[in-house]
Amino acid sequence: MKNSVKLLKSNVRVLKSSVRIFLLPALLLAACSEAPEQVTSEQRQARQHNTLGVVAMDQHNYVRGREQFETATQLDSRYAAAYANLGISLYSLGQYDSASVALQKALVVDTDHLHAAYTLGLIYHAQGRDHDRALALFHQVAERDPDDPLVRYYLGRTHAKLGQIDSAMTAFHRVIDLDSTNVSAYYALAQAQRQAGDLDGWRATLEIFSQLSQSGLEGVSAAYQGQGKYAEAMADTPFGGEFADRTQQVTFESAPAPKGMAPEAAYLTTVDADSDGQIELLTQSPQGTPILLRRSGSDFEPASSWELDGVGITSLALADVDDDGDTDAVLTATADRVALQKDGRFLSVETDFGECSRLVFGDFDHDGDADLSCAVGKAGLWSNDGAGLFKNVAAEAGIVGDGIRAMVFSDLDADRDVDLVLASATGLSLFSNNRNGTFSDVAERRRLVADQPSAIAVADLVADGSMDNPGRDMDHRSFSYIPLLLVEDDLAFTLKDVV
Repeated sequence: MKNSVKLLKSNVRVLKSSVRIFLLPALLLAACSEAPEQVTSEQRQARQHNTLGVVAMDQHNYVRGREQFETATQLDSRYAAAYANLGISLYSLGQYDSASVALQKALVVDTDHLHAAYTLGLIYHAQGRDHDRALALFHQVAERDPDDPLVRYYLGRTHAKLGQIDSAMTAFHRVIDLDSTNVSAYYALAQAQRQAGDLDGWRATLEIFSQLSQSGLEGVSAAYQGQGKYAEAMADTPFGGEFADRTQQVTFESAPAPKGMAPEAAYLTTVDADSDGQIELLTQSPQGTPILLRRSGSDFEPASSWELDGVGITSLALADVDDDGDTDAVLTATADRVALQKDGRFLSVETDFGECSRLVFGDFDHDGDADLSCAVGKAGLWSNDGAGLFKNVAAEAGIVGDGIRAMVFSDLDADRDVDLVLASATGLSLFSNNRNGTFSDVAERRRLVADQPSAIAVADLVADGSMDNPGRDMDHRSFSYIPLLLVEDDLAFTLKDVV
């Protein structure tokens, strides 16, 4: 993307500050960019295997993760992220030498790959064979991400092993500044203070360590997901393992809606229907039926890649629900249905969703398939068996709520799992995933509140690495929509004025 993005819609409200929220019945976002990079079928398959490996790692199935990453590297020998993930899986299996080989291959392809550098540093640190090399690798990551507490923690640990006590204490103090409950940092700082002869400081720090430990807080763990985000397998991104440039300004402008789209379309989504790397639009035609529009020059024209029937559809969501490699659909209408694709044709299968008003996909049980939340007045949480058959597990999962107006899946507590936000007449619910098939509503504790929200979305709008919740409230006096923005800060949400 260069400097602009076109928003094709006539009525756009520009809000104060750097945050812009668009409350529209249908949005079309088209990027003005160069022609997409050509991706071979082998590279596309490699990325699919990499994603499956990340899912396996989240389930702590490190052998399965290793197998998927190995397949990805065989399909694409220049795939740095897959080599890094392979090294992380081998590191999690305790196979340090093999892990080092994979991580070094990742760094040959991408010398600035932070996950590869950090995990290789962990291996050198654990083996005790090359602390200087470990220190250089941790410094490499810290230069790119100076505020990651675990990177700073291992910098301190490595300085301590090299006998550089002053540098170690500086690093541990920085960790505590970044994370005041980091038990391991207090313990390591106390040991460094004792080595430096600062017995008063040692006693004071050790007292804080004891208090935190007695309160139930745990320290850094050698287990997977216990040593920081850079020691966790990552899904593929267009940035090659690097950070996105958040400083580049993006602007929006109005443009006409594409031909073939109903003026008041009930739904609009983007999809690569024929897997050619070009994005199509799936929306509602003036006749009320689904229509696939393919870019043709500066406009769009009807495409024949898909045949999807249906009149009176109120919303539509796409995912590969039966895990056969193509895109299927779930449609909400008078009678909701799942439509499984076979070579461009969609065949309906029986469901018992009822009459859903809204639906969203998300893999809440982390088994690699597309589950969904479907509101039928009461909150519904539907688990996919992997073949496109769904079961409502809301009751046993602890998902409750009436009059649901909108919902969204996202990781809102930065613990690498899928949480669920529901908007209803009574306010917002934030169901935190307990990773055991159940959820806990933590909206009140996280101060996620709103008066009769009618629409919600999740994005990192203030570019601080945490997910925020843009939405809208109903003003009882004027019956007009009032935009609101709930910004996350230290795992709590604060209402910001954006009007």
